[in-house]
Amino acid sequence: MNHSGGLHRAAATVIAIVLLVGSGGLISGVASAASFNNVQIFVTTSVVHNYSYTVAAYNLTGSLVGTYESSYPAAAFELPTGSYLFIVSAMNQLVYACSLCEGSASTTTKSPNGTVISTPIEIYQPSAEYGFLVQYVDSALTLNIATQNVTQYPTSRVTIKVSYVNGTAVAGASISASIVGQWYYWWGQDSGVSMSNTTGSGGMATLVIPRAPAVITGWSWVKLDLPNNATEVQGNVSGEIVNATVPWVNATAPWELAYVGLSGATLLLPPATTANLTLNYQQPDYWVMPMGVQSAPSPVNAAVNGTVASMPTGVPAQSALGASKQSGGSQYYAPTSIPTIASQSVHSQPNQQSLFGLSTIELVASVGVAAAAALGILSLFIRRRTQKLSPP
Repeated sequence: MNHSGGLHRAAATVIAIVLLVGSGGLISGVASAASFNNVQIFVTTSVVHNYSYTVAAYNLTGSLVGTYESSYPAAAFELPTGSYLFIVSAMNQLVYACSLCEGSASTTTKSPNGTVISTPIEIYQPSAEYGFLVQYVDSALTLNIATQNVTQYPTSRVTIKVSYVNGTAVAGASISASIVGQWYYWWGQDSGVSMSNTTGSGGMATLVIPRAPAVITGWSWVKLDLPNNATEVQGNVSGEIVNATVPWVNATAPWELAYVGLSGATLLLPPATTANLTLNYQQPDYWVMPMGVQSAPSPVNAAVNGTVASMPTGVPAQSALGASKQSGGSQYYAPTSIPTIASQSVHSQPNQQSLFGLSTIELVASVGVAAAAALGILSLFIRRRTQKLSPP
């Protein structure tokens, strides 16, 4: 009998088992690399109201990857593996008919005979709730986000330090904070909240903001030294080289001034209470200029393509939007991008995944155990075959 053939077949079977562990995992790993994770979000408000819900998701780089609006407290996203910031805003606008209210808004209707009827209405401060969650996603998840009424939301005192590129502290810089994914009613009605400030001589400023994800923006305008009647200036501005053209300065208006706009932003996630901002040149579309202020981009071939203006009054567009809505507007702040959350703390992040969803170390250990077990089976098979072949 060909006993060696049986041994060979046994060895081949053991090898196949070991290879199956690796190849099966490899196929699974390749197939899952291009897959998405279903994330279902359920919202629990502090009180029951006829809320309208808005849920948004931002990825690791700060890009808005999806929004979901509904009258139901739930949302769903299909997301690749990574860290995400999920925000929830629940709004209930209260509008009542008020025939005795003077100076109120009004609504018009037509009676059956065609007569136009005007009914005064009173618009009350809306009931609003907010919640958020930072979560690492690597599989299908069901997340529950509890919201709180914005009038009862806890606040934190935060300290912001502002510097130029060369490390010099910026005195007199403007600081503004905006809560990601919340209506501007919030801080416009809370006297205990301070969403803006100006840095002191050491480049420091303090804000009191809701304990929620906030985009902190700082900006300053640096005066340029212009030679007499010059329309161009070259030089070092706070550590960066500027090559600016100022067309409003000419022989007939040599007294005109020019300023370079510098700004920076960061995302502050609780429980963090400090942040550092470095101011850099920004493009013209970054700024909102008051009426009468002239501005122009630096030449395209400049060392840095920034923005110059005739007065130091330009404001970053997002900060201008927030300031204009803080006293009762209804603008929702969910920008298409926010500063990166890559450096922010997130929920426990598993090891880098490999085959079968295991880390590399776990995979090696698993394959080693499988191989040892297979070799044990092979050894036992050989001993039994040897015993059968031995003479009595």
